[in-house]
Amino acid sequence: MQRKPSERAHRIRFIITIGILLRLWDSSLALTIQNPNAFRSSLLIAALHYTWNAGSLRSYESTFLFHKVDAMQLINEWLGSPSPKLVTTCIREICTLAFAECCLGDVQTADTHIDGLMRMMDLHRPITSVIQPKLGLEDELANRYFLLTYNFVHGVKSRIHDLVGNDFKSIPADIEDLMHKWHVEEKDGLETRLQSMRLFPSFFNVPPDGTNLQLVDGFPFVECLRKFTMMTTLRKQAEMNQGRSFGGRIDQIWLEGAATRLLLVLVGSHANSMYGKKNNTKTEKTPQGKLLVSWSGMTSTIGLYLNEVLGVWNAGQLLENRLHRRVLYILAGDLSRQDCTCEGGDDIVALNFGFWQAFTGALSIAKHRRHGAGSLPTAFESCFRSFIVRWIRKTGITRWDEAKSCLDSVVWPSEHMDEAVELEIWQEAVFEAQQ
Repeated sequence: MQRKPSERAHRIRFIITIGILLRLWDSSLALTIQNPNAFRSSLLIAALHYTWNAGSLRSYESTFLFHKVDAMQLINEWLGSPSPKLVTTCIREICTLAFAECCLGDVQTADTHIDGLMRMMDLHRPITSVIQPKLGLEDELANRYFLLTYNFVHGVKSRIHDLVGNDFKSIPADIEDLMHKWHVEEKDGLETRLQSMRLFPSFFNVPPDGTNLQLVDGFPFVECLRKFTMMTTLRKQAEMNQGRSFGGRIDQIWLEGAATRLLLVLVGSHANSMYGKKNNTKTEKTPQGKLLVSWSGMTSTIGLYLNEVLGVWNAGQLLENRLHRRVLYILAGDLSRQDCTCEGGDDIVALNFGFWQAFTGALSIAKHRRHGAGSLPTAFESCFRSFIVRWIRKTGITRWDEAKSCLDSVVWPSEHMDEAVELEIWQEAVFEAQQ
C-alpha cells in the first residue's frame, strides 16, 4: 500500500530526528532499527526524550501522534486475531503507550492502558495455582515490561497527587508543565531521567535465541529504597508535628531524587542483564558486597514495598486486584526458583533478602484481605509463609524484634502503621516452624 504524503512527511521528519538521537543514544537505539515494532516504540520514547529536554513536544506533536495511533491500530489488529508469537510484542506496545501517556501528563489514559494490559495478560499469560518451575524468555520479558511500566505510572501519580491532590485527573497539558518544572527543580533530575530514556530501547530489542538473562546487583535498588524510606519517615514525623511537612514542601520526598535514581537503576540493570558481562550465581565479596538477584523478583518486591509498606505509590491507594495478583504471581515464582534457598547456603545477606521479599509479599496479602480488596489464590500466601518458615528454621530466630532487625538490614521503616499485622504474620509463621 502506497504511503500518504503526510505519512511520508512524518517519517522523514523522524528519520532526521533519529539521526541526531543516534549520536546521543550511542548504540542502544541502533539495535532496534531492524525490528519495525521495536523501532516504533523507540521513536515514541525518543519523542518523550525530546519533550522532557525541551519542555513540550512542540513541532513534533503531530508526528508523535501519528506513531501513537499507528501503534494503537496494530494493537487492535493483534487483539482481533491473537497470535501466541505476538503476545510479548503486544504487551510491549501497550506498555509503551501507557508510559508515553504518563510522561505527557495523561495519567488517566495511562491507567486505562494498564487496565487493558491486565485483561490481555490474564487471557494470554494466565495466572495459575501452580508456580512455574522455569520461566521462558518471552514470559520474563513480558513481566519486565509490565513491572517497569506500572511502577513508573504509580510513582508519577503519587508525585502529582502530593502537589495537586486529585487534580491529577485535570488537563494533561497542565500536568505536563508541572512535570517539566519538577524535572528542573529536582537535583540532577532532568539529567538522570534523560539518561534513563537513552537506555529504554533495551526493553524493545528482541534478544537473540538462546539469550540467558543475567542476575543483577540488588544493592543499588536497596540504596534507593533506603533513601526513600528515610525521606518518607521524615515526612510522616513532620506532618504529625502541627500538620506541617518537612522542609516547608510536601514534595521534598520527591525532590531528593530517590525515585528518579530508582528509574535509572531499573532500566540500567535490565540492559546490563541482557548485554552485560555474565555474573556469577554467588554473592561476591566486595567492600560493599554484591547481592545477585533476579530483575523481576527485585522489581516486583519494590512495587509492593513502596505501595503496601511505605504507602507512597499509586497516590496511596491499594493496588487494583488483578494487578496485585500479577505482581504476587511474579514474586512467588521468583522465590520458588531462587537458587539460594533457606535449605542451602549460609550467606546471611542473601537469606535476609529472601526473608524481606517473602515478608513484603505476605504483608501485602494481609493488608488487602483486611480491606476486603478481593480474593487472592492461596498458593501465593502459602509460598510466602513457607519461605518465612524455612528462614526461621534456618536462622533459629523466633523473636519479632530480632526478625525486624533482619528486615531493617535490607530496608524497613522504623515505624509502621501496620505493625499489628506484621506481628500476626510473624507469630503464625513461628508457630508453624515449631511444629
